[in-house]
Amino acid sequence: MSQWLDVNKAISYASAWATWNNDGNYYREGDDCTNFVSQCWHEGGIKMCSYWANDISRYIFTPAWAEVETFCYFMTTSSADLDPNADGMPIAKIVQEISTPLNDYTNIIQLGDIVQCYNADKGWHHSIIIMDLVNGMPRYCAHSSFANYMDLTVQFSSAADSPNSKIRIIRALNIIYNS
Repeated sequence: MSQWLDVNKAISYASAWATWNNDGNYYREGDDCTNFVSQCWHEGGIKMCSYWANDISRYIFTPAWAEVETFCYFMTTSSADLDPNADGMPIAKIVQEISTPLNDYTNIIQLGDIVQCYNADKGWHHSIIIMDLVNGMPRYCAHSSFANYMDLTVQFSSAADSPNSKIRIIRALNIIYNS
């Protein structure tokens, strides 16, 4: 059975919790960026499984829930490889990697996309969720350093402090926009 991401629910959750930790419902420790985007996609309808989960009752979360590269791998590969109850379809795909900041991301980035940041010093190290586009420029919410409707150029400038910085865009394959 394919999973669906309700983008409006994911964005609503991100907006509500962009500057706060939802410690009553989700466990966290250390840097919180990928944990936060996982919460957003889960609140938008992506179901937890044994390989992508956050269990506050036991104070644990899986690497795919909280680590940048493992999140990307889990979401974009065959779920059946990791979860025998899955239908074998990936939940998301990598849409594009971009090495240079653009003036207009229209038709590249969409609401609800997860953007991950890379630089030569840290590798793939940060995850953010896209909230809207204003004049072609995406705005995002994130944790680790709380960000609420921050312009993507801010994230690119902080990632660009080392050579070979880039971003990758991860998009759910099945998207709905309910209110």
